[in-house]
Amino acid sequence: MHVMQVVGSVIYQGKKVEIVGNPKQWEDFKMVGGKFVINQRLLSDFKLVEDAYNKFCDSEIRKIIDRQITKLRTKEIDIDINYTDGSKKKTKVSVNSYLKLYGYEPKIDYKIGIYEREWGINELKTGAKNFTLYFNLNLIKYDSGSHIEYVVAHELAHVFFRDHGIEFNDALFRLYPRKKESEYFFNMRLPAVFGSQGDQGLFYFVVFSLLALAAGIWLWQSISGLFQGLFSPSGASQGKFY
Repeated sequence: MHVMQVVGSVIYQGKKVEIVGNPKQWEDFKMVGGKFVINQRLLSDFKLVEDAYNKFCDSEIRKIIDRQITKLRTKEIDIDINYTDGSKKKTKVSVNSYLKLYGYEPKIDYKIGIYEREWGINELKTGAKNFTLYFNLNLIKYDSGSHIEYVVAHELAHVFFRDHGIEFNDALFRLYPRKKESEYFFNMRLPAVFGSQGDQGLFYFVVFSLLALAAGIWLWQSISGLFQGLFSPSGASQGKFY
């Protein structure tokens, strides 16, 4: 029977998850029984493991984002609309209908990346008349879904209001009533370091730790031998401590 070897761990959805290598694993990165199983060929290069992990995270976070966009893009909320005749009145409107109202394509594109200082970004392209969202891949490394949904709702609320004023926060609350809980999560519980710098801290593979451990053992043995030679009586045999 083949015994899978634990080779390291990563942070996924806010928890430490072990990584095991398996020569019989066909997929590069797969969740099996609460652990990540990888093809052992990846162990030859740390970058291969990191890329496979990020690819897996990309696939999983897209499922959450797709579901949330589908849910919220047609949800109607009451906001004040300024009409061309100068009038202003409260109107029930959705993200889709609001985009159409101002001549934008109702299709919402999004991209996943690792960004230095943002969890989410929105971009209204006036020339192309479309709305594009950008989400930080590291979101799924910290959260299992509910707070990712908040980020999606936050960026969709910017369809209605570009700033973070009272009207924006009211629209966001109507799209996502649990906004205060998620804002606390991001402001108080998550690290302040974003992007690639923070991402480096997510990986602490035993593959590299073993090298450091081996060096430490060698250094300790060398120092121990030196001190034994300095303080042992002349001619005494050098032995091991038990």
